[in-house]
Amino acid sequence: MEIAHRNGVLHFPLCMTINTKVPLTTEQIERTLVHLYKKVPPLRTCFQYRGHELWIYEMDTMKLDFKEVTGGDIIEQVEALMKLRYLDSSEGPLWRVRWICEPPDAPCPIPEVKTRLPFQYIFLMSLHHGMTDGNASFHIIEAFLRLLEDVLSGTPIDDGKQLGKLVSDQETIMVKKNIKEYFEKNPVKLMECKENMVRPSFEPLLKEAFGFPKDPKPRTRFLISKLKSCVFDRFNEKCAENNVTFNSGFTFAINTALVELVQESGIRRDNYTVTSRHAVNLRRYWQRDHYWSFGCHIGRMHQTSHTPPYDKAKYWEYVKIHDKQLQEKLKDKYVLQEDVVKELHGIKSPNFKGNNEPLPVDCDYYISNAYFPTSQVIGGSKLIQITNSLCFIEMHLCEYMIFHLIASVPGNTTYTLSYSTWHITEENAKRFLQKVEMIVEDLIH
Repeated sequence: MEIAHRNGVLHFPLCMTINTKVPLTTEQIERTLVHLYKKVPPLRTCFQYRGHELWIYEMDTMKLDFKEVTGGDIIEQVEALMKLRYLDSSEGPLWRVRWICEPPDAPCPIPEVKTRLPFQYIFLMSLHHGMTDGNASFHIIEAFLRLLEDVLSGTPIDDGKQLGKLVSDQETIMVKKNIKEYFEKNPVKLMECKENMVRPSFEPLLKEAFGFPKDPKPRTRFLISKLKSCVFDRFNEKCAENNVTFNSGFTFAINTALVELVQESGIRRDNYTVTSRHAVNLRRYWQRDHYWSFGCHIGRMHQTSHTPPYDKAKYWEYVKIHDKQLQEKLKDKYVLQEDVVKELHGIKSPNFKGNNEPLPVDCDYYISNAYFPTSQVIGGSKLIQITNSLCFIEMHLCEYMIFHLIASVPGNTTYTLSYSTWHITEENAKRFLQKVEMIVEDLIH
């Protein structure tokens, strides 16, 4: 992750809309961030080399990087924040906060909240991916909201009582060790897995259909879906009615939208092979209680599905096959099996070239799904409430060219698409997103 950051990718800003009962002052925000720094361990970390190994250290002195910003829309502010690199990770801080005071007439993402909490702010938080992942970042947001509420209410805050702890990947290493031992005792199974997992080369459907535009100055661009929160909830109900997960139903909608887009280029088939990568929280394989375990513990699991052109009448039949495959892979720890197979066969991941040229693409798209319709982890109170959460990722030099991100807070769900200008044009990215929206809308009616 540190190498990725030095090459200008894998920054992941979080954008929160927060409504409050009273106006916030800079002093209140600073106090909240000081408490956050003192109570949340990863926010005090930096990276330093010990010999040839990169170690995590705690910062010697507290430093905060925060300020109020004005002007520009959300996308422009996100892009401005991502231009600020973590060039020296040996000192920290490895996170930044920017906030915008919204005008009184700014629309609220959850309109009924505005009457009781009329003051509205947008907070942008940029986090170094080496110290946290998407799952843990939501706990940082939760901690920020709790502390801001305590600051506003005058509730005493004990900085000595930590919120969570920074955890190494030792439990993940132990799980991989067990998988390795199993493969060493079952070489036939190892070879079978190698044939299924290791791809000498990969050509994404979009490249076959449209080629790569190869922007000479590649960058990550962002699109925000217009799908309303109620659409996600209704789609989730349809998934439940068909005994599949929301993740499976939505990823197959993305698959189908990709097929619909590719067909416009003139490529016609009965079935298309679509390969996706799924962010998997590796804590699910640990023995310990991992709820507030910070660190970057995310794996990337491949899933290849045969996807026909859109047929509403048969859609859920195809999703059930897709869902069965995904659930079996999660149960079998496939995401870690991939790592072990590559390790046993001496297959190394490609390195960043440092010349603005992306890594070889190994999937059609990447998805991170944080849709939790019943979660009350990040709720509201009489003083504050989070009413929106948008997630972005900078990935134009990575081995994936499109990144779909879904995030939820109580009462609201959002969906963003990040894409690499090296691999896809703005027009095709917009059409891709529109086709996902059209399919999801059609399936709930």
